[in-house]
Amino acid sequence: MSSPIARSVSYFTSHSTAGLGAFYVNIDHIGMGCLLAFRRKRLHTVETYMRVLQSKLFLLVPAFILWATCQGNHPSIHRTVLLFLINVSIALCIDWAITNHASVVGRELNRRWIVWIGTLSYSLYLWQQPFLHFNSNIPALNFPPMNPVLALACVLGCACLSYYLVEQPGLWLRDKLNKAWAIRAASVS
Repeated sequence: MSSPIARSVSYFTSHSTAGLGAFYVNIDHIGMGCLLAFRRKRLHTVETYMRVLQSKLFLLVPAFILWATCQGNHPSIHRTVLLFLINVSIALCIDWAITNHASVVGRELNRRWIVWIGTLSYSLYLWQQPFLHFNSNIPALNFPPMNPVLALACVLGCACLSYYLVEQPGLWLRDKLNKAWAIRAASVS
């Protein structure tokens, strides 16, 4: 909850959106996912929450996300209130999709190519930074100048290289070391 407050204070004290890209004012993006991951089982024991997830009116939640995302021409409202509500709504949509995995939407989200994109998600997150900063005030972020299709191709290519050449071998090494340490700990005791 502190992130929307930090955004509000930052916006209303400077009357600008310049400082609103800082991590401390945007932590709720990650926080909502963490909250859902840690509290999902408990949330599913709350009858009201489950009624919301099962309601036919739930379609209003993604519609709200689309509407609220387009309200950037009102930065004071968008940055202070709507961004927080968008993050809550995205978490609700994720939980809905997981809960209703057998639905048409759930089946579509479990298609092989979408699952593959999901496995690359952390690498995509890392590699979008250098390639998707169009029209930045910082010249270094506009290098190399490229069209959006080429930029997306570079993001995907670098994400694949990162995932298959760094992340996967790192996970393999971690598992191998964990097994070796477990064997060593068992032999010592």
